[in-house]
Amino acid sequence: MSQADEFQEEAEGVVLFGISMSPTILGGLLALVGIVGAAWLGLKLVKPALDQRSQLATDISTKEEQLSKQGDIQKRIEAAQAERNAAQAVQREVLGMFASKDSLSTLLLDLNQQIEQRNTEQATPIAARLAARQCPAYVINKFQEVKDKTSGFFAVAKMRGFEPLILDTNSAKANAAAVSEDGFELVQDGSLGAEANGQVKRQTYTMSFSGNFPQTQAIFRQLEQLQPLLLVKDVNMEVAERPTLFGSTGPLDTCQPDLPLETTITIQALLPLSAAELAKAAEEAKAAEEAAAPGAAPGAAPGAAPAEGAAPAEGAAPAK
Repeated sequence: MSQADEFQEEAEGVVLFGISMSPTILGGLLALVGIVGAAWLGLKLVKPALDQRSQLATDISTKEEQLSKQGDIQKRIEAAQAERNAAQAVQREVLGMFASKDSLSTLLLDLNQQIEQRNTEQATPIAARLAARQCPAYVINKFQEVKDKTSGFFAVAKMRGFEPLILDTNSAKANAAAVSEDGFELVQDGSLGAEANGQVKRQTYTMSFSGNFPQTQAIFRQLEQLQPLLLVKDVNMEVAERPTLFGSTGPLDTCQPDLPLETTITIQALLPLSAAELAKAAEEAKAAEEAAAPGAAPGAAPGAAPAEGAAPAEGAAPAK
């Protein structure tokens, strides 16, 4: 039978392989074939593509999460670096307030300059200075005579003495453990607080100077602002006798010689320990702690063998 015979189109439908199918049935079969074909295409082509897309989305999400975590880690690193830089800046600022060997070498010169700067009125003519104090004419005209009788009418700020305290490590009274290798005193007495013990060292000076009250006050203010950081202790002031000038009606109110003050103070310059000194101090403290530990033999190094003829320590093997 030919294909033409198998597939004959009649008015009532289509005959396929000897089976007569109406247009409705034929349409349903075609729709079913389309659905099956679509399902087959979905299984073979679309579903793998969707799975691959889902996997790619998961991978992208994972990568983005990893990048986010890396970003957080980087932010933490940057924050830690910023905190470290800030701490180092504060450390440099604090250490900059302390003295150094270089600053101590010029300390006498710096202090003397500060005292000399309190004599700015010396450049003003004497007549103008006396007129500012409303001195009468006879004081102005005979000022040299008045100056001689008053041992100097105007006070002059002047350095009288400056002596460093020299630590003698050979002296029986000296505490050799409190002297650093460079000759400074290691702070161990708690005078600066317990936290400063073993952390800083100091150089002590005795300084004396003279001047009137405003000059002395200005010198003390300048010491507070001077670099390096200086501690002022043991302030002692002595007031010298001053003659009084009289006029026809009694003592002159404003025209009187300056009241001289003799001031003696103790100055302490603080120096930080270097990194090497701090490391050495830490090693010595650790060794002292180990030596003081319970069971440690006095004066014996840990693990040392007993002397010949001596009994071994309890639990230790005898020496061979």
